[in-house]
Amino acid sequence: RSEMKRAADSTLDQDEAVQYDRQIRLWGVEAQQRFRASRVLVIGAKGLAAEVAKNVVLAGVRALTLIDDGVVSEKDLGAQFFLGLEDVGKNRATSSLAKLQELNPKVAVEADAGNVFEKPDSFFADFDVVVSTAHSLDAVAHIAAVCHTHKVPFYAGSLHGFYGYFFIDLQDHEYIEETQTKAKDSEEIVTTTVKRTLAYAALDTVLAQSWAKPPARTPPLLLTVLGLALARKQGHELTAAALCTAVGCPTASFNTAQAEQVLASEGLELSPVAAIVGGILAAEVLKTISHKDQPLQNFFLYDGVETSGVSALVGTKPVAVETVASETLEL
Repeated sequence: RSEMKRAADSTLDQDEAVQYDRQIRLWGVEAQQRFRASRVLVIGAKGLAAEVAKNVVLAGVRALTLIDDGVVSEKDLGAQFFLGLEDVGKNRATSSLAKLQELNPKVAVEADAGNVFEKPDSFFADFDVVVSTAHSLDAVAHIAAVCHTHKVPFYAGSLHGFYGYFFIDLQDHEYIEETQTKAKDSEEIVTTTVKRTLAYAALDTVLAQSWAKPPARTPPLLLTVLGLALARKQGHELTAAALCTAVGCPTASFNTAQAEQVLASEGLELSPVAAIVGGILAAEVLKTISHKDQPLQNFFLYDGVETSGVSALVGTKPVAVETVASETLEL
């Protein structure tokens, strides 16, 4: 979209200024204007997608499209709070539309019952952010490549029972961060605005990473997630041993028991895990749109058995830093 069209899309009316007053105080007017101009695509309409869509719509983006060609089953109802028994057998995306729209009438919410894998490349290039919530990394590799080429921020996440994760590709992402330090020999606080750039690896680069000698602190769940994508891509049987072989890591670095749990719970979404992973994923999407504060780089992995979440960097480059402005405040 043209810069002129973006500027027009970002204008806040008086009602929006009142509605979003609290978050404007938190993020600032410029961030809210960025939300107002942004169009978000959410792929999938299960529990993880519902959490992401809810938070993004409440934040006040310009438009959100939910795409899913699947039909509602009873097991979807445990984590997908936009659906009810009356929706069983109907399309997941269209059945979620009315309740999602009720959250914020100012956001243009659309449902697409089509097959996302049959969409042309131009379909994805028309969005400001693309979030996949329903497919493994190997399945969305082409969509990820399209987004990387067109510089559209891309996320891909999934839930497996007590486990969940998401991958991030923001290409070269600039953001602003404020730091505060006490001035020498005074009680004054100096606030410095710093512009930073994070470089993100494309998904195909991440999947090609060698794990023959994984770093000592590599999260085992990361190897399981990558192994699952690679085993599917290579046509292997989905067993813990096959995942370890596909990712190419030493057996001593691979958590076989955890991998077996992930495989056994594939397709299972638990509401508490969806809330945690989806909440963090939505916060990252909004952080990316606002260009404020440092985003995660480039995996988030959640282990509900241990109730712990970690981030991991795969195939990334160092951070570039530039001081933009400095302001001194008196206490």
